[in-house]
Amino acid sequence: DTVLVFTEKTLYVVTGSSKAKVLGPISEAVAANAGEPTVEFVVRARGQDADAERAQLRAVLDHTKESFDGRCVGALVKGLRHETGPMVAAWNQVVEQAGYEQVEIGKAIARLLAVKDETEQKMMRTAASITQA
Repeated sequence: DTVLVFTEKTLYVVTGSSKAKVLGPISEAVAANAGEPTVEFVVRARGQDADAERAQLRAVLDHTKESFDGRCVGALVKGLRHETGPMVAAWNQVVEQAGYEQVEIGKAIARLLAVKDETEQKMMRTAASITQA
């Protein structure tokens, strides 16, 4: 299981050591370009107990309070209802205890990943070049 938490300045990736190793070059590439957001990996230990897992997730969730004074978390809520793994259960518990609202972002992600027409591609390239400056 992997949890991605996007904040104003950092992408937190909570995952196991194998995925962190595979995804590590992303963090290095961002750091090499001195860009934001930065990427920070929070590695879950194999066989980690539930209390330690919740503590890790709580620490990551706490960073959202510093980002846009967050009180809600975007999630694939429909997917979370059907997942039964221990990490999903821990995430839902931590979010609920923190008093956050989980907002469905499935449609927004689908639109973001959808095939773009020529005009949309041009606007995205322009926006990317502006943010790179």
